[in-house]
Amino acid sequence: MVKSHQRNPLPGHSVPSSGSGGSPILGYVVEAQKSGTAQWNRINKDLIKMCAYRVPGLVEGMEYRIRIRAANQVGESEPRELAETIVAKDILVPPEVVVDVSCRDALTVRAGQIISLICRVKGRPDPEITWTKDARALSRDKRTEINSSFPLCELVISDAIRSDYGKYAICAKNSSGQAQATIVVNRNDDNLKSGEGQLITQQRHHFQLEISNVTKEHTGTYTVLAENASGSKTAEIQVNVLGEIMVAQFKITLLVFSSTLT
Repeated sequence: MVKSHQRNPLPGHSVPSSGSGGSPILGYVVEAQKSGTAQWNRINKDLIKMCAYRVPGLVEGMEYRIRIRAANQVGESEPRELAETIVAKDILVPPEVVVDVSCRDALTVRAGQIISLICRVKGRPDPEITWTKDARALSRDKRTEINSSFPLCELVISDAIRSDYGKYAICAKNSSGQAQATIVVNRNDDNLKSGEGQLITQQRHHFQLEISNVTKEHTGTYTVLAENASGSKTAEIQVNVLGEIMVAQFKITLLVFSSTLT
C-alpha cells in the first residue's frame, strides 16, 4: 500500500468554475499508471475528502506513476502528477501484544470452570500466534480452543483441572519482529481435607499429605500454610505426574517447629 500525504490542496491545481470566485473543492481523484505502460487507471470511485489516501490493489515491487485531480461541482481539474515514481511496498509493523483487562494481573479459576485468556494483537503482516504453558507449546484438542481473529486472540480451556494452572505465554511473530505477554492462572480451591483419596496426618512437628490413585490431574503446586499468634509461613511443593498413572500414591511431609500452630 502507498500512502501520500498532502496537508493542503496540491499547488498549481485549477478547477472549472461557474461564476466569479470559483467553486470550492469537493474532493480528489487518484489515478495510477504502471511503469512501462501508457494507461492511467482511476483508483477511487468516490471523491477523496481528506488529503491522505492509501492506494489499494498495487502489486508489491511494481513501480507506479501517480497523479491527482481536484473536483468541484462543475468538474475535474487537469491532473497533477507526483514528482517521483512510487515502488509499491507492504507496510511492515512489528507485533504488539496487549493482555485484556479481564486477565491482566492474574486469573483465578475453580476446577471445572472455563479458562479464557484474551489478548489483542497488532502487526503487519498478521503475526503468527503461539501459545505456551510453562514453556510448552499448546495446540487444539478436545478441551483447548485457539482463536485468532485479529486483533483478538483467545485461548479457551474448558473443564479446568489441576494441570491447567500455571504460567501461560502468547508470542506474536512476523517478518518485522516479535512480542509476547504472560498470564498466570491460579487455582481457586477449598483447602484440602482428609477423604476421597487424600489423608492429612500430624505427628508432633511432622505434617503429611498423602494422596492415593494419582493421575496427571494431580500435577500442580501444593501450598501449606502454618500460622500462629506470632505470624505465618507458607511453603510450596511442585508435583509433576508423568503419564496416565506413574505411581500409586505420593506423600508430602513437612517439618514445622512451633509451640502452637493453627
